[in-house]
Amino acid sequence: MDFAEEENPQPNQRLPQNETPALVGNTLHFAITCLEKYGWFLVLGIVISAVIWSKVRPHWQRMMKKREQEKEIANFDPEKEAALQSKIEMSRLRWQEIQDAKAAKFAEEKKKAEEEKRKEVIEDWERHKQGKGYKSKKLANASTNETALAQGLLKGKKKPDEKKPLRPTDFNPLTGSSGRSCSWRPTRRGGGGGG
Repeated sequence: MDFAEEENPQPNQRLPQNETPALVGNTLHFAITCLEKYGWFLVLGIVISAVIWSKVRPHWQRMMKKREQEKEIANFDPEKEAALQSKIEMSRLRWQEIQDAKAAKFAEEKKKAEEEKRKEVIEDWERHKQGKGYKSKKLANASTNETALAQGLLKGKKKPDEKKPLRPTDFNPLTGSSGRSCSWRPTRRGGGGGG
C-alpha cells in the first residue's frame, strides 16, 4: 500500500481550497494598478496636502477656539458662577484659618522658647553675682540640642563628628598614593659632584 492511498481514501473527492472573493481581488488589483501608474502623483498630492494643512491649521484652531468661547458666553449662568466663587472663597477662608492657627501655635512656641532663654540668662547672671561663676556655654548648647532632639525640633541633626580629610595626608598628585608599587617617583636631586 502506498502512503498516498492511505492519506486520501476517496480519490475522486477534491480537497477544498481557500479562494479569494472576486470583489476583494478586483479591488486589490485596481489599487495596485493605480499605485503603479499614479504613485508619484499620489505622493506629491500627500505632500502638498500636508503643507496646505500646516498653513491652514492655526487659522482653523483659532476659529474653533473662538466658537467655543462664543458657546461659553452664550451658556454663561451668573448664578452658577456666583455659587462657584462662593465655594472657592469658603475654601480659601478655611485654609486661611488653618494657617492662622499654625502661625499662632508657632509664635507661642517661639515666645515660650525666648522666655526660657531669658530666664536662663537671668539665672546665669544671678549665679555670677553670687560668685558661683558662669555656666559652660558648650554644655548648655549640648543640653539644648539634646532637648530639641527629644522634642523633635531638630530632625536628623547629630553631634558634629570629627571631619575626615578629603584625601590622605600623604597624597601627592605627581607621585600617586604611597600604597602602590607602580607609582611614578621624581628623580633624586643630587649634586653634580664637581666643584
